Amino acid sequence: AVTVKKWPLVIASSYNIPYLLRCEGKGHSISGELYSVDDKMLSMLDDFESHPKYYLRTEEDIELTSKSNDEKTKKRLRAWIYFLKDYREELLQRPYIANYSSKGDHGLEYVPRYLRKAQDPQNLHWQEVLRNEKVTCNEK
Repeated sequence: AVTVKKWPLVIASSYNIPYLLRCEGKGHSISGELYSVDDKMLSMLDDFESHPKYYLRTEEDIELTSKSNDEKTKKRLRAWIYFLKDYREELLQRPYIANYSSKGDHGLEYVPRYLRKAQDPQNLHWQEVLRNEKVTCNEK
């Protein structure tokens, strides 16, 4: 699936975490995986993504492309996407990527949560990316 709108997707913090920033028109149309989940699973994902404390879940337009008999068809759907809330403005200065893989060309391998617990038991890495004031995004 690919987002219809362009968004900045950046890698930041000591743990090389991918963050999707709510700043419409900057960045790329973002490629990602699409899953169908029930309300119980959506609630679990909200907990996992710390919504609404750190991330904001919003419904956005996406396009699915399928190929059948050498014919491509596109289908537009709405999907839930998690955006980092109240991020530091300097995150918008980082390189934007169109899709994320921990082992991508960027060379910034993601550090899983279980490896972070000993180094950052209080989850203070959030301070590296969040700010108290709302960022003004100069869209487009």
